[in-house]
Amino acid sequence: DYRMGGLFNRALETFSKVLQKNPAELESLHAVERIYEEMKDWENAFATRQKMARLTKGDHGHILAHDQTEMGKIFQEKGDISRARSCFEKALSIHDGCIDACLHLGDLYFEKREYKKAIAAWKKVVTTAPQFTFLAYRRLERAYASMENLKPVELFLKECAESNADAFTHVALGRYLYNEKNYAEALRE
Repeated sequence: DYRMGGLFNRALETFSKVLQKNPAELESLHAVERIYEEMKDWENAFATRQKMARLTKGDHGHILAHDQTEMGKIFQEKGDISRARSCFEKALSIHDGCIDACLHLGDLYFEKREYKKAIAAWKKVVTTAPQFTFLAYRRLERAYASMENLKPVELFLKECAESNADAFTHVALGRYLYNEKNYAEALRE
């Protein structure tokens, strides 16, 4: 009831009392984790999930990686690039399929003008989860444009279009070809 009413601190106090009596009470740990997530307190959400992972079997890596990525985003917003990078790298070490961490790590490298590292991070999305490749297209275009070499973008998009027939890939390739004034090929895509 406290949580539903937005009284997060009271809810946490109540669940803390339950967990003092029974530290392995999973329902309470889940509730505490949800509260921390709603408060965007990713550090405590991460610590709570670690406790749950020790108590239950199963793969918790994707959730732990998500919490680390969210922590990294907060550090990134505050301008603490070093801690943000550390969180994104930790997220990827926990769950190497964390697409959000790949994208944001690439963004950090891009901001530092380390274009090759940014491109490598974004291209990892293609191999890890091809269905989310479209999230990297614009980023890659920006990086190659900053390097003043757009030819790799065309090659990359064509390669993706051959191996991944989703609409996003063809639209991205069409947009690229249109910008290159190759209207016939763009229209075909």
